[in-house]
Amino acid sequence: MAKSVLDEYDKNLTSLAYITSSAEFQTHLNLNDSSKKRTTDKYYEHYRSCLTTIAMVARHFQSLLNNNHTSLRWLLLRTQAIGEAGENNTVIKHEIQKLRNRMKEIYHRKFIWNNTQLSIDEVQEVLGKLESPDDLLSLWNATYEVAKPMRDCYSTLIATQNQQAKQNRILAVTHSHI
Repeated sequence: MAKSVLDEYDKNLTSLAYITSSAEFQTHLNLNDSSKKRTTDKYYEHYRSCLTTIAMVARHFQSLLNNNHTSLRWLLLRTQAIGEAGENNTVIKHEIQKLRNRMKEIYHRKFIWNNTQLSIDEVQEVLGKLESPDDLLSLWNATYEVAKPMRDCYSTLIATQNQQAKQNRILAVTHSHI
């Protein structure tokens, strides 16, 4: 179930990336050509359709994460457990804590959307109430820039946790052979 949801999400994101780049390119080249404008309008309608699908898939994905009996939930819990188990090296533990604090700081940073001050943790509540693909796009654009530094921290955090988990496995194998 989770794989089909992620596949649908990925397919629509790929379509969005293609449509966006094509539409932007054509718009810049042919601003005054009415036949080209129709093509751009067609791209825009397809773009809105993809955004609607992504919003529905995101809601479905969220419900899978909230259901304690889905394999996706167990996979996330296992990943978290590996990361937590890998925190016994004090240097890496300190680095992980710094990254987590930085992510928490970014996560709670406020930004303005639709004349409302939001933080990233409030976006999920707003997302479930959106009706219009235009609102979704607007919220996406507002949130994207705020979360950008957090994605870098998260990638570093995952790499650091994986490194520590690998060290723990090697250490466990070494101790079992002694």
